[in-house]
Amino acid sequence: MKNRRLDLKAGALTTERRQIFFWTVLFTGANIGVKGALVLVVMLLASVLSPAAYADFGMLYALQGAMATFAVMGLTEVTAGRLKTHSSGRRRQFLFRQMSGLFWVMASLSLILVAPIIAMVVLKRDLLGPAIFAILLGASISYGVLQASFHRIEERHAASLLSSAGIPLGGVIGLVVGGWWSQDLGTIFGLGFLGAGLALVALFLAGKIYVGQVRNFLRVRRDIVVLAPFLAMGIFGWLSGYGMNFIIDLRFEPSYVASFTFLFTVASIGQMIANSLNMVWAPRFYRMFNEGHLDQAEPQNRYFFSILAVVLGVAGALAVGLLPWVTGFIGGNLNYYGNYRLEFALLIVGYIVCIPWWHGQNYYLVAGFGRELMRLALWSGGVGLVVWVICMIALGPIGIFLGFPLQMVIKSITMWMAGSRHWTIRPPWTILALASAMTFAAVFLPLPA
Repeated sequence: MKNRRLDLKAGALTTERRQIFFWTVLFTGANIGVKGALVLVVMLLASVLSPAAYADFGMLYALQGAMATFAVMGLTEVTAGRLKTHSSGRRRQFLFRQMSGLFWVMASLSLILVAPIIAMVVLKRDLLGPAIFAILLGASISYGVLQASFHRIEERHAASLLSSAGIPLGGVIGLVVGGWWSQDLGTIFGLGFLGAGLALVALFLAGKIYVGQVRNFLRVRRDIVVLAPFLAMGIFGWLSGYGMNFIIDLRFEPSYVASFTFLFTVASIGQMIANSLNMVWAPRFYRMFNEGHLDQAEPQNRYFFSILAVVLGVAGALAVGLLPWVTGFIGGNLNYYGNYRLEFALLIVGYIVCIPWWHGQNYYLVAGFGRELMRLALWSGGVGLVVWVICMIALGPIGIFLGFPLQMVIKSITMWMAGSRHWTIRPPWTILALASAMTFAAVFLPLPA
């Protein structure tokens, strides 16, 4: 009888592990699929829109990203921190509804934050309608991300997948239809919002969306104080990406906004690869760390990030080498971006030299040093952004692209120096240099005749 119970227990554990593996693979595949589809949409729009119109698209896309980022920053983390004080029933009845209500408060604050940017876009480019649709699209996507986190907490993986991937996929379909049907940015972002909105409504009708409630304004005020550092991190993160479009637009011609938007979107595949591989590796590293096997954890950690550097180096070299060939083959307005090999290589190298940050971040997360990690991110991110802007002022257009890897180097060195005070962290600097050199070497490969 005892052996039978043990067999049943072992079988249950095996089944649970298979389910975890199945959903991990599915979530990773869906994440890569949605982000890959977004990259393809941005590339296709670059082929049909003129550089001037694509610059407008880049500004609106950055505006959408601002709303998607700011409105949800910190809400998942705060929810996780309050789980221990809420039973399963109270989570659904109170916690998740409170956090959903707080989302709309944060979305309203985010709208106030981006109001000057909206004014800039509207006054300079007369894009009020498209800007409204871009903001609504960003809000829809971020609300889906928040709802997906609630479902994951209760291990309702199918509902979580539908929220996290279904809503952005609806937006992607709308953007594709809008770009195919019309080159008008209002139509493109309007249909993007319609696609995401329909997916959101469908999930609501299926009972997969929590309706927000805001009852205690004193509590809301306290929550905003708690969320403020997360919001600051979101602002720095946004400015380190598409948000830079607005700074570029203040100093350079719109064509540089277009080129940065296109090249940064394609180069972000490097981050997608890194995140996907780290999602597989991180749980194993966490287990070794928690079991006290630090003597084994760091060598294997270093080996993994060495492999990641090689993967990014090879992928980067291929992407840089093929850039003029692919843009020339597709043709249309995409031909314009084929001449930016060096700039493209600089952006890809930015993700390669960011590896020490991801390397050390795993330590901070598993050790529960979240507050210290936040301070590191704010400090290094702020300094990095200043250096990036100085590069643009001092070096001109090439500074737009050189500033990105320099910012990442500052973050990585900061992480290495700070993390070394707690653990023996040895990033693979030599391999990072070789991977970066491999990417730069592809700039000199033959061009199409």
